[in-house]
Amino acid sequence: MARSIKKITPFLKLALFLGFFIFLFNIILNNEGQTVLAILPLNIPLFGHIYITIEVIIYSLIAISQLLLVIIAFSLINALINPDELMKTFLKMKMPYLMTFLVTSSLRFFPLLMKDLDQISDVQKSRGLEIDKGNIYSRIKNRIKIILPLLANSLERSIQVSEALESRGFGLKKKRTYYKHLTISKLDALIIFFLLFFFGLLICFRFIGYGYYQIFPKFTTISISITDIFLILFIIISNIIFLLLLKLRSKMI
Repeated sequence: MARSIKKITPFLKLALFLGFFIFLFNIILNNEGQTVLAILPLNIPLFGHIYITIEVIIYSLIAISQLLLVIIAFSLINALINPDELMKTFLKMKMPYLMTFLVTSSLRFFPLLMKDLDQISDVQKSRGLEIDKGNIYSRIKNRIKIILPLLANSLERSIQVSEALESRGFGLKKKRTYYKHLTISKLDALIIFFLLFFFGLLICFRFIGYGYYQIFPKFTTISISITDIFLILFIIISNIIFLLLLKLRSKMI
């Protein structure tokens, strides 16, 4: 709905790449579960034979889904929210300025890091470096030739930021003044209250026992009761109301 699919696509590719290794390592190192699908003819020291179970596969898929959700959330924050506005929001919540500055700086530098990575890759390709060809060992070796310039560029940027902060007297006075102050309207307060109330209800439902799924030692079949259906409808309706409030707030800006 925010029309930012292209902006978060590189982050999704990174998440899928990490998800592949999560799935692979869980299959190799995790032999828990009672529903065995296959036994690979490999004997790893300290681990023994590799057992592929349905429980490990389900656990790996859940872990990958959680990773995707976290990366999508933070990539949308980078794509949609200005770091300056995010910093003002944290300051409005009475958070320490130094911690707020560190958080917003890290969010600002991550897209720059990805942009530098693309530029360095293009430069190395123009010099004849084959990054995406060859076996796995050659690809890893060629990727190292990209990481080293990226690390040097990141260190140089950090030095520039520290010099800029020092020249502006960062941290000289404890009490700071601001050029612009963030104001919260009644609709903003309603959205915040609705969001906190919604998450509070979800946490209460979780402590009651809803949303629990047993994987180990043997996975349980999913059974949906009438209460679960009402809970799912409540979540869907709450999200629709929340999106309508956000849409109304965007028209007021």
